[in-house]
Amino acid sequence: MLLNPSNRKEILKIQAPSSKSIEHRALITCFLEAISQNPINEGVCNSVTKISEGDSKDIYATKLCLRALYSESTKNEPSSEVEFECNESGSTLRFMISVAISLLSVCNVSKNRRLIFKCKGRLLDRPLEGLVKCLESHGISIVKDSNASAYIVSGVLQGGEFEIEGGTSSQYISGLLMGLPRLNENSQIKVCGNIQSRKYIDLTIDALHNIGIGIDNTKDETHESYLIKGNSYGSYTASLEEIYNNVEGDWSNGAFLLCLGALYGMGEIEVSGLNPSSKQGDRAILDFFKLAGIEAISNNSQIVLKGNKNSTSCERIEMDCANIPDIVPYMVIVSAFYAKEAIFNNTSRLRIKETDRVMAICEMAREAGINITENENSIEVRGLDESFDKDIIKLSSYNDHRMAMCALLIAEGRGISVDIDEIECIRKSFPALIDIINKEYAR
Repeated sequence: MLLNPSNRKEILKIQAPSSKSIEHRALITCFLEAISQNPINEGVCNSVTKISEGDSKDIYATKLCLRALYSESTKNEPSSEVEFECNESGSTLRFMISVAISLLSVCNVSKNRRLIFKCKGRLLDRPLEGLVKCLESHGISIVKDSNASAYIVSGVLQGGEFEIEGGTSSQYISGLLMGLPRLNENSQIKVCGNIQSRKYIDLTIDALHNIGIGIDNTKDETHESYLIKGNSYGSYTASLEEIYNNVEGDWSNGAFLLCLGALYGMGEIEVSGLNPSSKQGDRAILDFFKLAGIEAISNNSQIVLKGNKNSTSCERIEMDCANIPDIVPYMVIVSAFYAKEAIFNNTSRLRIKETDRVMAICEMAREAGINITENENSIEVRGLDESFDKDIIKLSSYNDHRMAMCALLIAEGRGISVDIDEIECIRKSFPALIDIINKEYAR
């Protein structure tokens, strides 16, 4: 698709999509609560697993998995195999392994049943070793089947002490936090090392708290622990629909929209639906704007960005990105237009996303005439190459939704046409953006 900003509206008003991170957690915890009630709350189970036209591909995958789990856990006899379609969603895979094995260890139990978690794209090659090691120590078999592009999981899980590394993915911990309260026994998750993306664990604990499940958090010199009571699901009496039907706006995609506004030469973007007090880590985009001298005008849940690119009002920006990997590509592009130098530290985890995002964003930036250096655990940006004089460039999206969005940032920032492939990959997280692109930018 050819993107060109020359004919877009001067003022765009856009509603931020629902937070994908919060929606995953709300759907899973509300489902587990509903299926644990006596009698089973079939209305909520059916509602949670209902596919909607506006679902992102990742949320769609989670709903498919919950639907399969609902069917299996309520059968008269256990199946020999159950398929879970995770597609390309890392969140779905890492959450649902722990959630499914926990529920099926107390409902319709069978130690010989094979749970087949099917993967697409790069998902099978993304890290899972930490979770595999943790669950295998509790008698759960997890086998990677490259020929079938799937993980095969079997066994019966019991509560106890679960030790896991915190440095690779917080999603391992979040999956355990949501699944283990369904077991009959009490459990403890002991996390070794520093926890990456702690804000996402906080979102998981909030999701559990919303349905009346408390998690005790303790620390000592070597571990951080989460204490979980067994049989915690099943006693919530208020409306579950109020929880999963009222998810706040997504700061990850909201950050993209705000960055797009920051690159406007003329005009503005008004983004609504973002909670200024949100616990979502990607709200840190506002901290980046302050460092870059970019004014974000906030009015309750509406934020307005008026572009003032090429101001280079900032000498130097330095950001610790350990807990905000998803918005690093956006900040990299924007920083080139606002700062003489920008350093983004702790970026190594970007290499294990849908693509190697460090490599990808550096290649895209260089093609757009941005001075950029790729290091082992950091990215350095030193403004724009003044000799850049192209009217059109061709970029790859790497079939990665974040990279496809960066192509739009580059088109807006440089004021040029960008030929980008596989633009539809944006549907992974922000389906409504495709309609905006077709209306305002597609040529």
